[in-house]
Amino acid sequence: APWMAIMGPGIVSKDDILDSDRFPKAEWKAGFFRIETLYFGKDVSELAQNAAAGLNSLVNVFFHPDSKCVKFGNSAFDNNSKLKQIIIPDKVVTIGDYCFDSCHELSNVVIGKNVRGIGKLAFHDTLKLETINIPDSVVKLGSACFYREDEKEIYKLVKEGDNYIAKYENIESDKDRESYGGLRNVSGMKNVRDIGDSAFGGNHYLKTIHLGGKLIRIGRECFYNLQRLEEITLTYN
Repeated sequence: APWMAIMGPGIVSKDDILDSDRFPKAEWKAGFFRIETLYFGKDVSELAQNAAAGLNSLVNVFFHPDSKCVKFGNSAFDNNSKLKQIIIPDKVVTIGDYCFDSCHELSNVVIGKNVRGIGKLAFHDTLKLETINIPDSVVKLGSACFYREDEKEIYKLVKEGDNYIAKYENIESDKDRESYGGLRNVSGMKNVRDIGDSAFGGNHYLKTIHLGGKLIRIGRECFYNLQRLEEITLTYN
């Protein structure tokens, strides 16, 4: 059966996950990297830095429908190579730097309606994330927050026995590039005031960008290497 850890209440850190009822610290090597599902209870107030980073088997993350979580800390889900989807609770205000960096299989993200800022490199190299809606609450996109590296190979972790081995998959062919092409559709951004440097760089299949009337700053190389970009719409106030 899939391994599951249930979290709460208070601020959840890496130590809390390691010291949960199912995974005492003594079982760190045997159990930690086999966690496939995390459930964060109603009274979890914050995910600390690196709280659930590097969980190589993690596929599903769930929050209580009335979650009180207000912050995803820096690198909270960094480098979870098998994580496929995340629904960010509505009370979350901050998505920290590197929060979902290198979550290569992440394809479905719902950003809560009260998020104010998305940190730098927050969704960097989420290569299968094709659609994102930036809700009206968001006022700042951090540098390289949706940046996609123009790589010839993609890093993956492959299970061999009880261990995970680094493997590299070639993505030079057109078919592979299409599969890992990154964003194709960005909606919302109505109240975004500041778009950081390289925020959308390298998303080869993104064709249109619509920017809201509150925009003050577009960072350098914000749309770098968008090979199929056809239209940018600016809304003036």
